[in-house]
Amino acid sequence: MTLSLPDEVHARMKKFPEVNWSKVAQRAILEKLEREREFQEIEAIAQKSKLTQKDVDEIGRKIKQGIGRHFRERLSSIQTSSSPPSSRTE
Repeated sequence: MTLSLPDEVHARMKKFPEVNWSKVAQRAILEKLEREREFQEIEAIAQKSKLTQKDVDEIGRKIKQGIGRHFRERLSSIQTSSSPPSSRTE
């Protein structure tokens, strides 16, 4: 296999002769193939789904609300625990 690269990219690569660019390309290709395989699996599952787009949007909205609530609660507890003690005069 031969890859075509812009001259600028090739010039930049030459500055790092210790890097095995063939291995870098191989790793990138394998990662891309894995992502494509995962996408195909998800797509196959989605094709069998009986959910409507409205259902999906509602589920997504509820998930976002739950995540937002979780992080607001965490932030509130962090702010409360890191607040300096109030000085009380009696």
